[in-house]
Amino acid sequence: MNEDSTPDSELINTLQQRGAMPASELQASLGISRATLSRRVARARDSVQRYGAARATVYATRRRIAGAMAWPLYRISEQTQVEILGTLEAIGRGQFGLRPLRALPVLMHAPQFTAGVYPDLPWFLDDQRPQGFLGRHYAHRLAATLDVPADLTRWTGDHVIAALAHAGEDQIGDLVLGEASLQRALAAIDHPKQAIAPAEREGAYPTLADAALAGEPVGSSPGGEQQKFTTILRTADGYESLIVKFSDAGGNPVAERWASLLCAEALAARVLNEHGIAAAADRVFAAGNRIYLESPRFDRTASLGRRGQVSLAALDAAFYGHADPPWWQLAVELQRDGWISAEDAKNLQRIYWFGALIGNSDMHLGNLALQLRDQRPLPLCPVYDMLPMLWRPSAQGSLPERQLTPPPPAPGQVEDWRWAAEVALGFWERLGDEVGVDDGLRVGAERAVEVVRRGLGRFG
Repeated sequence: MNEDSTPDSELINTLQQRGAMPASELQASLGISRATLSRRVARARDSVQRYGAARATVYATRRRIAGAMAWPLYRISEQTQVEILGTLEAIGRGQFGLRPLRALPVLMHAPQFTAGVYPDLPWFLDDQRPQGFLGRHYAHRLAATLDVPADLTRWTGDHVIAALAHAGEDQIGDLVLGEASLQRALAAIDHPKQAIAPAEREGAYPTLADAALAGEPVGSSPGGEQQKFTTILRTADGYESLIVKFSDAGGNPVAERWASLLCAEALAARVLNEHGIAAAADRVFAAGNRIYLESPRFDRTASLGRRGQVSLAALDAAFYGHADPPWWQLAVELQRDGWISAEDAKNLQRIYWFGALIGNSDMHLGNLALQLRDQRPLPLCPVYDMLPMLWRPSAQGSLPERQLTPPPPAPGQVEDWRWAAEVALGFWERLGDEVGVDDGLRVGAERAVEVVRRGLGRFG
């Protein structure tokens, strides 16, 4: 019998062709007993990797991405301390395996990921995938360096891992992949070269905005299509990490509408905070001929430490697979399965109805997040990207007249709908008096007051 036809070669070939396989499935495929499988795996040595234990055992072969097969996975704490969580390995056919150094019950949540094997990019890294306005520029810059597509829509999980290991030092959340990215992350914490004083914003923001539009590096790459950059302010209490959205330059109607919507986003955050629901402490800053919306990052601390974060989109894709359900519906399932508390489930339902009643037509699952921690339930992150997107300019640059049509409450949601309607009514009444809101949105606000009041009368 030649070497290619040995039982060990059959084992390896099967795993290479089919990807990572549970022990029972591999045993059945080869037509051998569990004891025989264990002996063949032992003979294969490093050619076959084992993940998990007992009935959760999975076998796989390893592969390379950009010359490497494994990367340390780190967590940076709120106090900037570093913990090595384990090692992430490229395995199977586009799959990944995590070898933890301690129990990680959330990252390796049972039963799907008990063995630490993920069918694609691990769900807890999914929000670090470059996306949106800044992500497209990020991909273009890395294309030549890493031999990844310049078109972000063509990126696979392998491309994301290569990017995170090479230039993932300032992505969302508290996880950092690879030694090189960790070194850069720590250097930026110890010597934040891009930090500016609040008094310097008027001169710095226009430059950063122009750089962002030109595709130059302007910090990390949070998602979303709205043009933005990230920066750090030096304050008396430490540092404040910001995501800064900005309007177009000039006094044309489209630029004025986007400026108005940034003012509306800041107001929505204030209103939610006043009613006991944590929202990003957004504030508007004018410099030159643009309006800037400063949104403090809740995944960063005053010492430039970090907090974990995972979007509902990443969580849903990993554990539910819905087609972008309304937040209130997913809240029920998340509470049932122990992901969030009853209080946060109610808040999530109220947040959804508030958004619907202020005309937020962009409430996809990527626009709300939980704090990623070691133990469940996971707390809600402050609300962000909450604004009346129904009134955004069209793709053709026009400003069609819009009319708020609030959805009726779903069964079992009347109480939360009414709470949200009362708060939304206050939002619309105040938006009409906000400085910087254009006439078209002001008229929309006046009409929305009438519509929401009518709805409250009907669902009393």
